[in-house]
Amino acid sequence: MSRNVSELLQSRWGKSPIYGLFSRVARLVQHRKAQQRMRANSPSLGHRGYRSNPPIFGRVDVYRDAKPQVAYKQVGFLTNDGRVFEREEIEQSFCKRAQEMGGDGVVILPPVKSLEAPEGWDLYTTFVYEAVVVVYE
Repeated sequence: MSRNVSELLQSRWGKSPIYGLFSRVARLVQHRKAQQRMRANSPSLGHRGYRSNPPIFGRVDVYRDAKPQVAYKQVGFLTNDGRVFEREEIEQSFCKRAQEMGGDGVVILPPVKSLEAPEGWDLYTTFVYEAVVVVYE
């Protein structure tokens, strides 16, 4: 009976059960190292996967519903329409655009409701998202 188990293990794992175990562990280690290399240069990926809201996007400081504590000058005003579930993408695009404009920070204002969806369809209510691009003096 032990001979049948041994043959079964060899046919399933390859040469021997220990060889198969080590090869699987080696593939797992190689896969994890590849993931770490891919995530090393990405600001939004950490060791636990995608971070939904990093505090600083690139070199742009993000202020929500508050003004910066240092002296600043407004250099741009950004707007975009979207729904509730698009808010994060819109705010990330604001930060990216502010960095392209040469801004040091972004003041993200609270969203304003622009179109009311019918009752029971709250997910489709549209908001206007606004942000101010600032440069520190």
